[in-house]
Amino acid sequence: MQPVTIDYLYAGKSGKYTPDVAVYYKPELKRKPLLVEIKYQAELTRKKDELEPKFNAVKNYAANSGFEFNVLTEKEIRTDYLSNVRFLSRYQYSSIDGTYAQTITARFNQKIRLTPKELLTSEDEETNSRMLYTLWQLLSINILHCEMQQKLTMNTILCKDHYH
Repeated sequence: MQPVTIDYLYAGKSGKYTPDVAVYYKPELKRKPLLVEIKYQAELTRKKDELEPKFNAVKNYAANSGFEFNVLTEKEIRTDYLSNVRFLSRYQYSSIDGTYAQTITARFNQKIRLTPKELLTSEDEETNSRMLYTLWQLLSINILHCEMQQKLTMNTILCKDHYH
């Protein structure tokens, strides 16, 4: 959701600034809403003088209106987490093969934590391929869990309960 537009004065000139995003949290999280600007690091450096008065205006507005303000760059956005979410999103809405899903979840009843590599034990390549597809589906709908802040690999540790 795009937030408010803020009027500001700088060097005798008036301007308007609208941050890219407003983030509102669930009340039970007891967090201030967040105004966010998203820029490439190179642009922040190149346009420092132009952006500084805008950012100062939004910081002032945020402080007086119960918001927080953050500037995010590609460094904070293009993370392993985002890569994992993108990867898993393609599995989220496809129909799950119940037989393979049951086989995978049964393996977690025998052992608390497994890697994709440990789950693919069939001699048949087609079976392993279908098992892996189902595994990604189960991970995408939160039946299985892993540490999403680290890049998904065949050695990622998976579990049925939320990852701790």
